[in-house]
Amino acid sequence: MNGKSKFALVIWGDAHQTLDQKTMDEVRARHRPDPIHTQGHILIDDETGISIAGEDMPPTNGDNEESFRHLTFIPRGMVLEVHEIKRVTKRKKKEKGAAAVAEVAAPISVPDERT
Repeated sequence: MNGKSKFALVIWGDAHQTLDQKTMDEVRARHRPDPIHTQGHILIDDETGISIAGEDMPPTNGDNEESFRHLTFIPRGMVLEVHEIKRVTKRKKKEKGAAAVAEVAAPISVPDERT
C-alpha cells in the first residue's frame, strides 16, 4: 500500500432474511440489522459510504497504479463503527544477525454485540 490509506475494522449493520415460518415474537427478536465485521484497507471514506479492500496488489504488467481485490462497499447509513488498526513497532531482544524491531498489529478491543 502506498501508505496513504488506513487499515481498519468496519462494523456495519446488514440486512437478513429467513424463509422459515416465524411468530411475531420471533420477528420482534430479530428486528434489527446483523452486525458484520469487515477489515481491510480503506480506499474511500466519504458521505456516500466506505470502500474497503481485503488485499492490495503491487503495480503489474507495466501499470503505474496498484490494484485491489476483495472489495466491499458499505453505504454510509449502514456503518456503525470504524476502528483504525495502527501498525506499531515492538522492540525485542536483538539476536545475532536478526533485526532489532518487529512490526506487529496493534490489538483492538471491540465489544461483541451479537446476541
